[in-house]
Parts: sequence; C-alpha cells; structure tokens
Amino acid sequence: MAYPFKPGLNQILEYARKEGLICAVASSSPREMIEYLLERNGLASFFSVVQSGEEAPHGKPAPDVFLMACEKAGVQPETALVMEDSESGILAAHRAGIPSIWIPDLIEIDKEVQALAWHICQSLSEVPELLEKNTARD
Repeated sequence: MAYPFKPGLNQILEYARKEGLICAVASSSPREMIEYLLERNGLASFFSVVQSGEEAPHGKPAPDVFLMACEKAGVQPETALVMEDSESGILAAHRAGIPSIWIPDLIEIDKEVQALAWHICQSLSEVPELLEKNTARD
C-alpha cells in the first residue's frame, strides 16, 4: 500500500528531474521513516539528499535541518528553495536564508509567518509554472 502524498508531488519531481535540479528531503521525521516512505512510494530515486531532523542539533523552527541538507547537496542556502506546509518549517527556511513556498495544509499559519514565504501556492502542481515564470525573468 502506498501512502498519500501531497497533490502535485509527482509533477514537481518530474519537473526537477527534467531541469536537472537537486532534490532533498529535510524533515523532522526519523530517517528510517523518511527512507521507508520514499522507497515504499517509488520516490527515493528523485532525492539525492535525505536529511532527518533527528540528526540536527536543533529541530525546526531552527534552521539546522535545512542548512545540513544544503551542505550535503553542495548548494548555497540562498540558491535553494524550500516547500513547506508548517509554520515551523517556514520559520526555519527564513532563518536559514532559504526562499520558501508555503503550501497550505490543514493548519493555517500566522499571517506574519506567511509573509516570510517567497510565495504561496495552493498545490505543489503550481510550483513548476511559478519557477518557469521566474526563470524567464532572470
């Protein structure tokens, strides 16, 4: 049995693969659970970095898990992009100096925290088009 993932996950992963983008998981969940879910759902091959919060000195909203993922991926934080559904995740990305996209989920986050996100998308499926538009402007 596969576990449900957010709508649009497959689209964004295919887009990232097509564009040659490095994908990482930086989650507060235990590594064993992250890797199990990625394998179980056939997604492991999309991610070159898996960073668990249990390996970080401080959990979200501290920036540690995101900074560790950037280091492992060999990218500067300001060139990375975080997609988050939680307030602590948006705060952690902001504190790490990483632009973020807030994908609203079940829990509404504070308006001041929403304002820290680079963008708000209702679904992951909106992200490739957003990136295309912003790449075209550069």
